[in-house]
Amino acid sequence: MGVNNSKMKQQEHIIENQYDKAKKKVTLIKGFYRHLFIYLCVCLSITLFKFIGTMTEGSVVFNVFKHASLLFLWIPWGIGLLIQGMVAFDVISLMMGKGWEERKVQKILEQEKEQRSSHWE
Repeated sequence: MGVNNSKMKQQEHIIENQYDKAKKKVTLIKGFYRHLFIYLCVCLSITLFKFIGTMTEGSVVFNVFKHASLLFLWIPWGIGLLIQGMVAFDVISLMMGKGWEERKVQKILEQEKEQRSSHWE
């Protein structure tokens, strides 16, 4: 009976760990969507104000995009948002996740083994 109880506790612990991981994942995704919403609101608002400002000055409409301040707003913040999204949606972990780490370790071990064997020959 004690063995059965131990297995149940292990299963409960595994389920709790899975729940914690899923909750952290949802928190990351929620943070990304919140950040995306703020990014779009701020960038679009500032761009709109610049657009209205150039219209009242009698400038050509497309001159609004020549303002360096708009580029410095959209591009760096957008890059940061892109990285946050890649983390939230596991794009980065797919590229360099635990599977990648294990494969890399095995590759390095094989290279070292080959170097040692060729050194002794």
